[in-house]
Amino acid sequence: MVMKNFNCGILLFGLGVSVVLGGCQPKPSLVGTWEGEVGEDGRGLLLTTVYHNEKEMSAILMAPGLVSHIDSTYTFDGKTLVSTATGVEVKADDPKIRKTLEEVGKKEIGQTLTSTVVFDGPDEMTQKRESGAVWGSLRRHSQEVKVQIA
Repeated sequence: MVMKNFNCGILLFGLGVSVVLGGCQPKPSLVGTWEGEVGEDGRGLLLTTVYHNEKEMSAILMAPGLVSHIDSTYTFDGKTLVSTATGVEVKADDPKIRKTLEEVGKKEIGQTLTSTVVFDGPDEMTQKRESGAVWGSLRRHSQEVKVQIA
């Protein structure tokens, strides 16, 4: 059985004889596979993110000569996404770049990233940084994608 989270206003009258539900809408869920282009200006890196459940996610960031796999925990209240990296793996064609990114990745573990999610439709979202700058646009896939570095 799948249970949905609901943000509802409930008004009780008298001894609970009448219950009025107002503005009852399902809380959006991120669970599933999302893909799109992200970066400091909303472009430049290809991203595949799998939200495994309501707490854990994995992401693959790709650019020419570079692949980064990030495991994280997260919370999502329907608007604000707060993620904390729990593991980072980097593969890069250039050994110097790989070493630098591995060092950066180690520092990222335990760090929290907050972004705002705006749903542009049931299977489309835009993520914005705390500054309000667009970080990227993603589309939900109907099939789960296995996230790993080959």
